[in-house]
Amino acid sequence: LDGGKRFSAARDWFGSDTLMLRVDDGMLADSALMVVRVAARNDAPLLTHMPDSLSFNNSDSLRLDLRERADDVDTPYERLSWQISAGDSAVVLKLDNAGEVLTISAPDFRGETELFFILTDDSLAADSASVPLRVSGTISALEPTASVRGFELAQNYPNPFNPKTVIRYQLPVAGNVELSIYNILGNKVAVLVSGKQKAGRHEVRWDASGFSSGIYFYRLETARGFVQTRKLVVLK
Repeated sequence: LDGGKRFSAARDWFGSDTLMLRVDDGMLADSALMVVRVAARNDAPLLTHMPDSLSFNNSDSLRLDLRERADDVDTPYERLSWQISAGDSAVVLKLDNAGEVLTISAPDFRGETELFFILTDDSLAADSASVPLRVSGTISALEPTASVRGFELAQNYPNPFNPKTVIRYQLPVAGNVELSIYNILGNKVAVLVSGKQKAGRHEVRWDASGFSSGIYFYRLETARGFVQTRKLVVLK
């Protein structure tokens, strides 16, 4: 304001304080006290020191300290909650009772996938991140088909998403497969997979950067007659 003063609070400070205002013209002066109250505003938690990528051998397991990767100026760690998932269901995630250490194992998996992390405070403010995961090692030639007992199309993750998501599915036998995206009008707008694939678990990343926000459907069709459709949401 013209001729006025602008006040701002220090970062992360809230409460009340008293200001003394004084004015004089060189001969006479006047003063007044003014109480200033700064309302609290919840800051979302932050994921910090997240690794660029993770890797381990499937004969071992990997431990990740979560406490050192969570930062929230308003909320103590004990009141934060984690949602953690893997892009492939063969990756096993176990969080200890204190919610501080994540143990990752994958005895029946070899390859590359992603881990998805969502950290939420008690006001439902959240931060999220994804970390590439590479698992090395050996798997018996019989295991991929033995561990996959049927056709399955999993729910994409994350969902809603912007702009990328992961779609997972499994095939008990090799064969021709088509995985397509449809808009809400039923029009096919993208084909993610088309051709013959091996039996086992598969995952596909869809980048919806060129698509508008809204509801879409992804549909898996196989030469064996299996058809399944699920809904996903692009939220920009």
